Amino acid sequence: MNQNLAPGLEAKALELEASLSSDRPKNAGEEREDFKLHKLIVHGDDAATAIYLKSSGKYAAVFLFHARGVWFHSIATDSVCLGMRRFVELKENIENLNFAVSLKRATKS
Repeated sequence: MNQNLAPGLEAKALELEASLSSDRPKNAGEEREDFKLHKLIVHGDDAATAIYLKSSGKYAAVFLFHARGVWFHSIATDSVCLGMRRFVELKENIENLNFAVSLKRATKS
């Protein structure tokens, strides 16, 4: 991870710890839960997963990504994760198509 981005990532993860633990609206019958940052897993310069231990004993995963100078987060559902898995496959196919176009343009010069 880029050493300039690391402090901001940790700060965002700790900020989320506080906001997830705050008295936010809950589903009926649900009690307030506290979140404690358990681990940050870095996926490269601009993406990571924050793992939180909840007071219920369960864990929560939050995806964080850096864009335009800011750390953003997403608490993705299983459906979103499956959609992103498919997106990765399609993105790879598009990059391969674009490589062929780029190579053709480069060899014309």
